Amino acid sequence: MNIERITELKNFYYRELIEDVVPFWLNNSVDWEYGGFMDFLDREGNPLSTDKGGWVQGRAIWVFSTLYRDIEQKPEWLKAAENGVKFIREKLRRSSDGRVYFEVTREGKPLIM
Repeated sequence: MNIERITELKNFYYRELIEDVVPFWLNNSVDWEYGGFMDFLDREGNPLSTDKGGWVQGRAIWVFSTLYRDIEQKPEWLKAAENGVKFIREKLRRSSDGRVYFEVTREGKPLIM
């Protein structure tokens, strides 16, 4: 593969990520009402389930904070990451021993430890 093709593919995947994938998740996954991120969405962004997996919360925080740190300091990316951190601190982490629930309801009520 030559350098031109590599550059072409790099640019293509970068545009797909920044112009399609990230906006989809930012617009449909961030739960501004209850905090955290919805993770079971159909192709149009509608929730298939409102339960929230703990690992997805961490992954979404990492993605949005890394985008903010490494790509561009867009306030909406930082705000999304902070929304997830707050949800983990307030809803996902069990106060009795600090462990994190595996899955919770949209509102943050424990489903699976």
